Amino acid sequence: MLDYVITCGIVLFLFFTLAFKARYTPVGNDAFFDRQSTRAMRGFWSVVIILVHIPQAYQNTIQDLAGSFAYIGVTFFFMASAYGLSASLGSKPDSIHTFWRNRLPRLIIPNWTANLFFSLLFLVTYGEAFHLLSLLHINRWLLWLLLCYAAFWIVHRPECQKCSPHLIVCLLVTSISLAGYFLERTGIIQGSTWWTEVMGFVWGTLLYANYGKIKVCFQRHWWLSTVVSCLLSLTLGLLYLQSKTIVFWGDYVLKILLGLAILCFILSLNSRFRIGNRISAFLGDISFEVYLIHSPVFRLIGMIAPGLSSGWFILAAISLTVCLAAMIHHICQLAFQKMHGKQSR
Repeated sequence: MLDYVITCGIVLFLFFTLAFKARYTPVGNDAFFDRQSTRAMRGFWSVVIILVHIPQAYQNTIQDLAGSFAYIGVTFFFMASAYGLSASLGSKPDSIHTFWRNRLPRLIIPNWTANLFFSLLFLVTYGEAFHLLSLLHINRWLLWLLLCYAAFWIVHRPECQKCSPHLIVCLLVTSISLAGYFLERTGIIQGSTWWTEVMGFVWGTLLYANYGKIKVCFQRHWWLSTVVSCLLSLTLGLLYLQSKTIVFWGDYVLKILLGLAILCFILSLNSRFRIGNRISAFLGDISFEVYLIHSPVFRLIGMIAPGLSSGWFILAAISLTVCLAAMIHHICQLAFQKMHGKQSR
């Protein structure tokens, strides 16, 4: 019983991080899907992703229910990344020339820092040896994100620009998604995993390309868009539960449509509600590091306190993940500041 109480408390706290200081704007939220909103939602979804990956020995019904929405969080991360890339390039077109120099370190350095930290931690604490090459391991989700970045960069290079770069990016990412799905289905590759979630990059690109129209549509027809997207999400959710074992239609098409419907519901709410506070900003800032380190944190807690019950394990996993993610994030930020200082000189 206590495990359920603790897990319920965690889920309620997650919603509190979004609801705290949220403000309803009757005439529409001018800051629709701005940096503050996306940062708050990234923080929320990063913790939900922790819940879905809790080891089976420590799972419970409430954790499993909350974690079942984690794929929406991964889809949201892809969407926010695509929107951010497009917005950055839109305000500074020449930044395409320094695209990889600006972005690759912010993805790779936290990844390698996390690898080094946990390799040394397990070496010092438990005497576990590690291969030097393992320090250069790239997180699989990060590889998918880099594929999307590459598609974006190729299309937006001056010598490759076409009349509809956003459409071409969407077609390339959709092709990557379909290729990943069918290659895994045929057994050619294994563990690609994010062939449906990667479509969030398409939604983020389309959101940027049609930002004004989408914002006005949601704001003018707020009640209608909220109710319709909510009902559509429920309907598609039920269909997905019944059909998720059906090849392509159930485990691909329906899953993508359900994710899009839920994201539309979230965007509809964001069109009238301003969200963001210090807690959500903090979680949003470290969300990437949270994703990178939560799995080794599970292993660490399992080794330190193997007898923990479900609720206490989940609470310990989230707490320790957030603390270590904040530390790694701070170290990486100091490194970035030094790098930018050298570049400016």
